[in-house]
Amino acid sequence: MRLRHGTPFIYDDAGDIAGLRDPDGSELYLVPRIGVMFDTTTQTDGSGAVPMEFNTQAIARGVTLVEGSKIYVDRTGLYEFTLSVHVHNDDSQAHSFQLWGRLNGVDIPNSRFIYSVPAKHGSTPGAIIPSQNFWLALNAGQYVQILWATDDAEVTIAYHAAEAGKPVSPSLLLTVKEITPTKA
Repeated sequence: MRLRHGTPFIYDDAGDIAGLRDPDGSELYLVPRIGVMFDTTTQTDGSGAVPMEFNTQAIARGVTLVEGSKIYVDRTGLYEFTLSVHVHNDDSQAHSFQLWGRLNGVDIPNSRFIYSVPAKHGSTPGAIIPSQNFWLALNAGQYVQILWATDDAEVTIAYHAAEAGKPVSPSLLLTVKEITPTKA
């Protein structure tokens, strides 16, 4: 008995879509899409519902950051979003921090998470680093935004510059990856 292997290929002229075709040519499996983005600024909430902004896209394979807050996908599929947020509270009382998703400008039902950010201790801000995962079925060309709000202006999404022997701590880090293999 001889095992047959699929045929690797490059699908377009740019060479950025690679995959594997069944030996009989009937099915095509594409490499999953992925996007990684982060931000190196401190963000404040002035209006109660603010899109999280990203100023750097480190990896972009079919997942693209547009206008700083809109995350587009170029292929229909199931996507996992993994977000880490560095939240600071410079007030002497605890405050709330909320985040949720928006799809094509419309709030995603059942997507809001609420956190309590501890008060500052002396001159050290209270801090939490929520890490949130969620999965969305998206069509090609749709975009997602992640919004946030707080009940006090002393709560920020905080960036930390590099220190002696320590790297930068971005205020936000988001990874978006396609979960389901796509057949064409």
